[in-house]
Amino acid sequence: MNNQEFVIYLQIIMKLCILISTIGKGIDRIPNMLLPERNDVQYVISWQTGCVGKEDTKSISDFQGYQELFSQRNDVKLVMLHGKGLSRNRNNALSHSEGDICLIADDDCHYNNEYFDSIIDLYKQNPDIDIALFRVINSEGKFHKKYPEHTLPYKDAVLKGYFPSSVEMTFRKKSIGSLRFNELFGLGSDYLCCGEEDVFLHDAINQGLNIQVVPKVIVMTGSNTTGVNFLSDIKVQRSKGATFRYCFGRFGGLWHCVKEALHHLVYTRINPLPLFKNMLDGYNYCNSNI
Repeated sequence: MNNQEFVIYLQIIMKLCILISTIGKGIDRIPNMLLPERNDVQYVISWQTGCVGKEDTKSISDFQGYQELFSQRNDVKLVMLHGKGLSRNRNNALSHSEGDICLIADDDCHYNNEYFDSIIDLYKQNPDIDIALFRVINSEGKFHKKYPEHTLPYKDAVLKGYFPSSVEMTFRKKSIGSLRFNELFGLGSDYLCCGEEDVFLHDAINQGLNIQVVPKVIVMTGSNTTGVNFLSDIKVQRSKGATFRYCFGRFGGLWHCVKEALHHLVYTRINPLPLFKNMLDGYNYCNSNI
């Protein structure tokens, strides 16, 4: 690409699609997420109903009411999904997106136009990047975790202790093609409850996609990732074992389960045997089902 072609490329309107997954009453938070309309941003809201409990159940008439509410905007598309599973919900939103770039979102995320501009500019200026992982802050302006100081390939960032979160993820829709979130991982799945981001990115690496971790903030949210409950939630422990098996193979996955259990023995003084047993259950589940 010569300089003239590059300048033309920068002038092309690139549309960013915000893929919002919500369930039950979470949809009531969506109107506060929406910024004033702009021609390069679209919102796709995938709404699961009646999957958490009776207190969160919304009827078809409720869906129609929200459709009428959002129909007042040209940049919002609302779709409904029966059943459960966050990965299913994200895939449903993705299947209805019309943008060039997609941003994964939850119903408690908050954005501004600078965040959107940062994402669009990054992809315009770096046509070789297929997936970019950005930074998240909380309401106090603090990072949710430790991030690399400079732009870094995803595989190198992981070696330095980085782990991905869904709401950090953006990608070129054209680049990922038919790649989707594995629906056996993530909240609402039958046996596991997280790990879908690691699995998605592992599949992307296997497809040869260029994944970069970028030191720019693109979202504010107060929620923590499910993985922070590792020591207290058996399902999280299973998910880590299954994720290790998926991403590191038969022997590498088993070694990571042992290493994780021993880490907590040394640094948190917790009995590693129950942790290892539950991770091994997830490891074996991956062997049998995934």
